Amino acid sequence: MLSQPRLVRKYKLAPDDVAQFVGLLLERSEPVTTHGSIHMCRDPRDDIVLETALTGGASCLVSRDDDIKRDEELVLSIELKGVSVLSVAGFLARLP
Repeated sequence: MLSQPRLVRKYKLAPDDVAQFVGLLLERSEPVTTHGSIHMCRDPRDDIVLETALTGGASCLVSRDDDIKRDEELVLSIELKGVSVLSVAGFLARLP
């Protein structure tokens, strides 16, 4: 996805930068298997994000997507399952 021409032009990504970034993600992340079993969001395409956070045991879900972070009922439901929903700015504000 990072090698899409639109992203390469916009962010001036060199192939080595993309490879290094993907390598870091693989090294420092934990794969999560999803099954499409969560149907909570107004936009069904966002359910995979929710399922990944919940299944993966995330402590927070950081999103710019208003369908996720502005749906008070959805946010409360996710938070009751132990996952805080944060905007990017909210997440950055929590960093030391």
